[in-house]
Amino acid sequence: MKKYFFIWIVIFLFFSCNETKKNKIIGITLLASDPPTELCKDGILKALEDRGFKKGKNINILEKNAEGDFAAVNKITKKFIEEKVDLVIALSTISLKSLIDEKVTFPVIFSSVANPFIIGAGITDSMHHPLVTGVPSTAPIKETIQIIKELFPDVNKIGTLYTPSEPNSVYYANVQKDEALKNKIYVKQVPINDVSDISQGMDSLINSGIKVIYQISDVLTASSFDSIVIKANNFKIPIICNQIVQVNAGAILGLCLDFYKLGYETGLITADVLEGKNPSMIPFKRLNRMILSVNTKAANKLNIKLSDEFLRKANKIIH
Repeated sequence: MKKYFFIWIVIFLFFSCNETKKNKIIGITLLASDPPTELCKDGILKALEDRGFKKGKNINILEKNAEGDFAAVNKITKKFIEEKVDLVIALSTISLKSLIDEKVTFPVIFSSVANPFIIGAGITDSMHHPLVTGVPSTAPIKETIQIIKELFPDVNKIGTLYTPSEPNSVYYANVQKDEALKNKIYVKQVPINDVSDISQGMDSLINSGIKVIYQISDVLTASSFDSIVIKANNFKIPIICNQIVQVNAGAILGLCLDFYKLGYETGLITADVLEGKNPSMIPFKRLNRMILSVNTKAANKLNIKLSDEFLRKANKIIH
């Protein structure tokens, strides 16, 4: 009898321990997949692993991609609520907005969000929504305008495509226009709503007489950047941007965030929350270091000569 009682106790303790060690469920929501987002995601997973959180071992990852469908973003949010996830990582402005608007009751960690304040995530980096924290991905637009002035002092008209349905795109367009006007540069900004609009949008930019494209960052243009490069190259118009992958793809240069590093810092914050830290006590973290990436091969194709002095400032050069 004592033997069976002992066995029963062992079984009870086994299942009790398993229950307490139940894997945390982490949701990842994104509007669409593009190279910067994938780099960010890789950084998140690496940071979690470095902190002892491994997929299938003590965490389960539930990733959902809206594939560019804005209506699907809200469906993903509702699905996470139904799944009773422990925490969600939002990798786009639209995804974060959906979670805030839905008034979710689980912690939300964001990344790849240009300005979290415009969608109700807070009013300062330390005074924010009690369940929301993360790492903003604000592009250095003011500094990029200064680079354009340095390289093209005679240029007084630049252009960009932007996506009105993306809050971060509208935000960047407004900042770009303001900073350019301070430097007596006019910006032609052409709205697009779908990939099929890009060719016509580029025609509108080119026909307006712009001499430089300073392409602001958003999901739609990032996912179709190759098309933008081809069209611009046909008319010998240089592209400047704020994403390393776009410099690799044919922009002549970019003052850029390191999206892998952005993701890694996001992963560390996620680990803090999984370990019990209250999101309300974690200020938004900003990356201060920017990477000046230069594509001399792309510049040479357009007969643009970048000075040795300028190239010495570069952190990364593609020959």
